[in-house]
Amino acid sequence: MRFATLATACVAALTSVNAQAIDQAYIGQVIQALTAANLTSLADAAQSVANTTEGAALLGQLQGSNKTLLAPNNDAFAAVPADVSSNTTLLANILSLHILNASVPPADVAEGPAHTIVRSLYNNMMLNGNLTVPVVLYRGNETAEGNSTGPGVIVQQAGGNVNTTGNATAANFQIYIIDEVLSLPPTLGEAAGELLPSLAGVVQGAGLLEPLEQAMGLTVFAPSNEALDGLAETLAQLNQTQVQGILANHVINGTTVFSTQLSESGPFISAGGQEFMFTTNDTGAYVMSGNASARIIMSDVVIQNGVVHVIDGVLVNAASNPQAAESAQSSYAQQATQTTSMQPTGGVVGGSPTSMGTAGASGTQTSAPANSAIKVGGVGMGVWGSVVAVLGGLAVGATLL
Repeated sequence: MRFATLATACVAALTSVNAQAIDQAYIGQVIQALTAANLTSLADAAQSVANTTEGAALLGQLQGSNKTLLAPNNDAFAAVPADVSSNTTLLANILSLHILNASVPPADVAEGPAHTIVRSLYNNMMLNGNLTVPVVLYRGNETAEGNSTGPGVIVQQAGGNVNTTGNATAANFQIYIIDEVLSLPPTLGEAAGELLPSLAGVVQGAGLLEPLEQAMGLTVFAPSNEALDGLAETLAQLNQTQVQGILANHVINGTTVFSTQLSESGPFISAGGQEFMFTTNDTGAYVMSGNASARIIMSDVVIQNGVVHVIDGVLVNAASNPQAAESAQSSYAQQATQTTSMQPTGGVVGGSPTSMGTAGASGTQTSAPANSAIKVGGVGMGVWGSVVAVLGGLAVGATLL
């Protein structure tokens, strides 16, 4: 696929931005850097659209503030399927995901398992406050080819990580050359089906998949396949309402909370109205709901309307407070609107990154929490008293690996 097709599709989708005079010196710097990095398809495309109305509209978003470009190499674009390259709307969205609304040089990217999370220019209208979709970065343990600054930067995606093969700077851009075209974030159902098929089956059976996927901003603490498989017999004894109640205390509805924010923001209330607590120690980072706790074994899996953190246990919390859940959800929506009104939707999410990735980290205990209520059939999800009897005696502590 020629990158010119992708770029033209993208700028056509940005005609709402006022066209403005193009700084030819700026364009020259960018094209020169792309050409030097052997990104010839991208360089040709930038040159071809530079004097068009649509190109000016795109550059209206690119110029001014510092940004980061995740630039797929020529081979990566050649591998894009024809049915994707012929869908101009889809291509425009894909390209906007590759442009991050902040400059993040390699030295500023967190070393894994910690993450650096940056908003892109892609807005799928599925997050509260009109926030744009973020991209997750971290530095790996091996030096990427052509990257002399240290460990290579990796882009984490639900469908598999994307590697960088080099980096450069041009004008207001930090440029990373990547070996694949990024995929748009999957839905919760798609991500669960790929990563957590046991959870996908439970959520589908509980009738919650559609409400969860339609929520405006979502944080899910998702039990691993092993954790759910170990409770399969117990869950089979519960009715749909009871399973919904348990799942509610794994969700923050109305906001996306990334690993960089777990120990900084809060409190957070679950969709069941219960407070989340977060702790870290030498064995990893943990989430707690009531007396149940689990270790976060994979953080910051970006989905269409939020983020998933995979945990190694089930948070068996039988408490429910629909009023607290509804109040939290309303508060999150208000906070998102206020945040967007005060600053652009782009930028780095959260403060200094914390080591809440695949290996966990050490740190101090923090309380956090705050979530909102997802409703099914107009009734707030709750856990009824019968759940306590069914789950009586069940060990809820996390298994340390």
